[in-house]
Amino acid sequence: MGHDQADEFGAAEQRSPTYPSRPPDLVVDLHVKSGAKGVQVVRHTMTLGTFRVGGDRFCENEKVRGMTSESERFIVLTGGPGSGKSTLINHLEGMGYARSHEAGRGIIQDQVAIAGRALPWADPALYAELMLCWELRSYRIAAAQTAPVLFDRGVPDIVGYLKLEGLPVPEHVHTAAQRFRYHRRVFIAPPWPEIYEQDSERKQSYKEAERTYESMVTTYTAYGYELVHLPLTSVAKRARFVTDSLR
Repeated sequence: MGHDQADEFGAAEQRSPTYPSRPPDLVVDLHVKSGAKGVQVVRHTMTLGTFRVGGDRFCENEKVRGMTSESERFIVLTGGPGSGKSTLINHLEGMGYARSHEAGRGIIQDQVAIAGRALPWADPALYAELMLCWELRSYRIAAAQTAPVLFDRGVPDIVGYLKLEGLPVPEHVHTAAQRFRYHRRVFIAPPWPEIYEQDSERKQSYKEAERTYESMVTTYTAYGYELVHLPLTSVAKRARFVTDSLR
């Protein structure tokens, strides 16, 4: 990425992330107006419209004016499972960057521990609802930070997951993806067969991992984000690629 692109992220403050014991209320105070031109969300003026992907209505981010300082410093890393995304974020956390934790893996661990049914192989719709709650809480926690925060997936990932599973996207999930915005450039890890491995929580085949990646490309693009593909290289070089973009 060039210097002009890198400057848009702002300088990253190198410090260990600290989170409050109770997430603060996120000061969103959104006012929504409907009209002939679609939906207008008023907070520093975010203008949204509509378009269609696979027959469902999504957000068309034709014009986004005055992005908040919060969304500009929220950096998403997404992609298919087993593509090295979480390993990269763990590495960056060790360098002092604040981060969120992936909803899917955490929910699977908790649900298995309590014999719950909100699991992708048991009740994917309920699993998606818990992922939404997780992601919105992560957003609230990140709002307390002043430095850039790296997100291990974001709210649009839930839309991509539901589409991948052939499930309808509830209106409130679509609304969350519209309103809780991240930096317009999103890092995405492409499929990487040489490092892909299954485990007790990652049960997808490599083909499913590829389809997940494709779903995320479609979904994030649909919500108006610009995707930046991570190079297929060592975690150290990937980290340098990201940190160079954060300067």
